[in-house]
Amino acid sequence: NQSILVGHLVAGGQVSHVRNTSANPVWRTSLLHMAYAQFWPDGTSLNDQQKHAEHVRNQVNILQTMVGGDQSGCYMNEADPNEPDWQQKYFGTQAIYDRLKTI
Repeated sequence: NQSILVGHLVAGGQVSHVRNTSANPVWRTSLLHMAYAQFWPDGTSLNDQQKHAEHVRNQVNILQTMVGGDQSGCYMNEADPNEPDWQQKYFGTQAIYDRLKTI
């Protein structure tokens, strides 16, 4: 099994000037975008896949704690049905999420 942590420089330019999008506003003012990925071979059992997903959630929680807690914009992939407080983590605030639901 393999994992990787990749960083992308986000700061500067027009990234911080765009408003009113579905992107979490915290991302617009971030210096870095970090991505953590876990890989496993084809044929891995569902039980083991769930263990890998839990490992990734734990790693994301460590990153989240290091960079600002719930206001960090740190979350697991949108496809994770177990992401707590996903409306706030993906979109920044419940108000932004509620507005997007009306569109």
